[in-house]
Amino acid sequence: MLPAIFHDVVGIKRRIATTSASRDILGNPVYGDPSTWTFVYNNVNVRLAWSGKQLQISSTGELVYPTGTLYLPTSIVVQPEDRLVTVTGYGVPVGIEYIIESVVPSYYGNTLIDHYEAQVHLPII
Repeated sequence: MLPAIFHDVVGIKRRIATTSASRDILGNPVYGDPSTWTFVYNNVNVRLAWSGKQLQISSTGELVYPTGTLYLPTSIVVQPEDRLVTVTGYGVPVGIEYIIESVVPSYYGNTLIDHYEAQVHLPII
């Protein structure tokens, strides 16, 4: 994939310590607020392509949130549940935080990985 198409700048956060998680009342692990997670990549050039807006219906009303595809160079390795943070004009990753839902490689030919594609969406509150 041509590097010129990676024109969006983002930061990527990851939950590092999964063994030190506390438990909620149901026994599920609680890893803390994603805003306290560690940045594993800062100022990464990617491409964000928004494909649609899904509708989440709850008892308090409806929430429209965007979903899309994140195109990454092969040098960046992301995992599901990582957080993608958009970067402001000053290069500071304090923008909107999205959840990376799934990551798949995109091949050039049969065996050479050209780039990665990740599905992203806003967190459902």
